[in-house]
Amino acid sequence: MIKKIRHNFSLKILSVILAAVLWMIVYNLNNPVETRNFDVEITFLNDASLASNNLRITNDYNKQVTIQVRGRKSQLDQVLLRDFRAVANFANVTNENMEFITVDYVQYLGDKNITYKIKADEKINLNVERIITGDFPIVVERSGQPEEKYSIISTSVKPENYSMKETSTLINRINYAMVRIDVEGIKGNTTRRVYTEIYDHNGRVINELSNSFAVDVTIEVAKE
Repeated sequence: MIKKIRHNFSLKILSVILAAVLWMIVYNLNNPVETRNFDVEITFLNDASLASNNLRITNDYNKQVTIQVRGRKSQLDQVLLRDFRAVANFANVTNENMEFITVDYVQYLGDKNITYKIKADEKINLNVERIITGDFPIVVERSGQPEEKYSIISTSVKPENYSMKETSTLINRINYAMVRIDVEGIKGNTTRRVYTEIYDHNGRVINELSNSFAVDVTIEVAKE
């Protein structure tokens, strides 16, 4: 028996090794190790903390992160996009000088034999501005003439100022608000609700703010 085992023993060992190597080659050809990218939607936490700190993000920031996943093809074929959860926290944004935040963590919810990591240098670039309050005078511009033998005694506006809470960049653009009112043929006291036009320091209308704020203009008229 021992002689039979020892007979061509080296050849038998070599055959086993060759068979194992051949099996590994075939296995790797049919089921290779691959790397795939998954673009995962980021879950942002504590967005209310921005308002509590009088901050606002004004740019269209990236809402996805690329996850690099590595594993055998048979395993990767069963990995789904919804298996991943990426989380970033707006509580980390504490002042207007911050230029970016990063994803705090990535979680894999599946059970496949894979490894994963965030793609290098993935940042969420932010333009953060402080929210401030501005008060601006309201200028009344009249056109037309009252009825003959009548004159305008006074013109008043309520509220007297245009007040808004906005980003510092927008507030600093504003110079004053204006309302235009036509008094042609008027012969009695009247109050009209008029929308304001908002002007910058160069005398140009700020269209995105105009016609969104109304005031009551009261005109007192007397007979001469």
